[in-house]
Amino acid sequence: MSNVYLATSHVAKNNVLNRGMFAKKNISKGSIIEICPVIVLPKKDEKLLEPTILDRYIFDFGEDRECVVLGYGSIYNHSFEPNIHWYDDVENQTKIFYALRAIRKDEELVHNYHGLNSKNDGSVEKEYGLNEHQ
Repeated sequence: MSNVYLATSHVAKNNVLNRGMFAKKNISKGSIIEICPVIVLPKKDEKLLEPTILDRYIFDFGEDRECVVLGYGSIYNHSFEPNIHWYDDVENQTKIFYALRAIRKDEELVHNYHGLNSKNDGSVEKEYGLNEHQ
């Protein structure tokens, strides 16, 4: 797995959200950024997490489940112009983040919280209490 960039990414402060993940070196399009283990939850447990801070960090996983993403997967910030995305490896209980395009050294690694095709309709900001920063 010579193209896994976890060792070449780092957490740092950003100007808007206090912290984020940044590339320590140039990353090629299609490269795996990180393979994150997940804690799988039944969809029904999502309601139990709503009143907690963990609700902000829950991802859909597979067809009918939710998950808490471990590693740095829950630190990547949101953008409607993402440079990374993910896919689920349900069998191995991991979420795999990869580069959508070439990423320059020191560029923040960001993904669209609502999926690749969602547009800026204000729902992300409202749901997460954020301001769109890109």
